[in-house]
Amino acid sequence: MKFNRTIISGILLSLGGAFMTCETNSSNAGMEVPSTITQHPEGQSLFDSYNVSGTTDLFFLKENAMHSPDSSQLNAKYVVASTFKIFNSRVSLAAEAMKDENEILQWDGVTHWVEKWNQDQNMTEAIANSTVWFYQECARRVGEEKMKLWLAKANDGATDISKVIDQFLLHPGFELSPHQQIDFLIRLQKNEWPFSQRSMDIVKKIMIREEVADVYSMYAKTGWFKDETSNAAWYVGWVDGKQGPVFFATCLHQPEPSNEDFAKCRIAITRKVLQSINVIPQN
Repeated sequence: MKFNRTIISGILLSLGGAFMTCETNSSNAGMEVPSTITQHPEGQSLFDSYNVSGTTDLFFLKENAMHSPDSSQLNAKYVVASTFKIFNSRVSLAAEAMKDENEILQWDGVTHWVEKWNQDQNMTEAIANSTVWFYQECARRVGEEKMKLWLAKANDGATDISKVIDQFLLHPGFELSPHQQIDFLIRLQKNEWPFSQRSMDIVKKIMIREEVADVYSMYAKTGWFKDETSNAAWYVGWVDGKQGPVFFATCLHQPEPSNEDFAKCRIAITRKVLQSINVIPQN
């Protein structure tokens, strides 16, 4: 994977513009056409050092500037997997399928491979733990009809909700590119979605992964899709700090990962890229 200067020809479509009559309407401006696009300082060597293939795209809101890989990766799409829990959280709150981030759902006793899933939990815990059964229940409560309505204006022709309501996000067909992920996050951070301010504030609060007082706050979500032929591991979010909001979308992708820590690399790579351009401090 080579890193070089590229040009984005237009505003990318995003997981956005969701519809709900009882929620407030607002602009869906999203990401502007970046005025500058530069290569990562780390470049190919960072991914090579972890023995993985992938991309980390960054967007600096104040400068309207992007750090991006070559054009062959700009529009590549991968299954959204658990990054969809960001959108699912907002829909669940807006549809009143969940009262708030503190409402507890009862674990049904089925043992899952992730130990943290095997307990009662609220939305704050579930998004941090990426608890699949919790968000499957949220999706069932919202229902197929309402979920389709919400996704209708977000559909760029590549999304597919033909699977069962609590399964579609886990299968090929429901996909986004890294730049679409960034555009989606910009609309959340800027409150440019047709959701109530309350629901957007709650989702942003439960996405906080790191906070250093008077230095920065990081909002982020992981995602990982794996089947017999492919792997796609996401880490998406943004950092509020001295440089203003800086949005990121890391996606590692390769059919048979040779690195046994493939899923963990997404966070480590993202942090090193952000550190290399002083968005977050060195450890």
